[in-house]
Amino acid sequence: MNAKMPSHTNRIIVTVYEHRTAAALLLEHLNRIKRQYTDLVVVTFGTSHQPSKLEDVHAHFRHLDEEIKRIIDGYLMTIKGLEESHITEILQGWPGINESNPGQHRFWVMDYQRDAQHKTCEILPRTMEILINTSGGIDVWREAAEADIEKLLLALFDQLPLTTSKLVFHYEDGSVDFERIWRNAFDGGKRQPLLRFQLVYLAISTWLYRIKTDNRD
Repeated sequence: MNAKMPSHTNRIIVTVYEHRTAAALLLEHLNRIKRQYTDLVVVTFGTSHQPSKLEDVHAHFRHLDEEIKRIIDGYLMTIKGLEESHITEILQGWPGINESNPGQHRFWVMDYQRDAQHKTCEILPRTMEILINTSGGIDVWREAAEADIEKLLLALFDQLPLTTSKLVFHYEDGSVDFERIWRNAFDGGKRQPLLRFQLVYLAISTWLYRIKTDNRD
């Protein structure tokens, strides 16, 4: 791989970037204003299930799956995959889950994780292929240095952080308030670097291991 991206590659990518950014910024704006209301609060993943634990078991057990999903989404946003210890933490203390029936709930958590990761892995190759095809093609990308590709992905992500987050983390978007994260409405923007790293890492990995080698003649 060349140490420096050829000048014609830069010109192609910059031109495509300028044309596509204008349209995408409108979607980004609409996403950002979606939840701009003062009465909305962000649910903290670590404590969002506490009310159901403290209230009557039978009144809330039918909503157990939905509340566990919120906790799983929080974990999936911050780590690459759930270990056995994570699953134990997720299920610990719920009414209706005890030593006699943990297996079925563990399988349910693992199935949900698999479906969420499959959705992300389904979206990323398609979006990366569109980006590659509209920015010079596969040969241009193979000539480019990995550092330059990373700079391009960072630039695109920083222009459309909310839209990209909601698209790639499709399942997590059901629980994570991405709008408030990218408006710095809470936590001082601490989750922004995490999302930026996760998304660029996933995009580069998709390019290197799913697209770059699979498209060779």
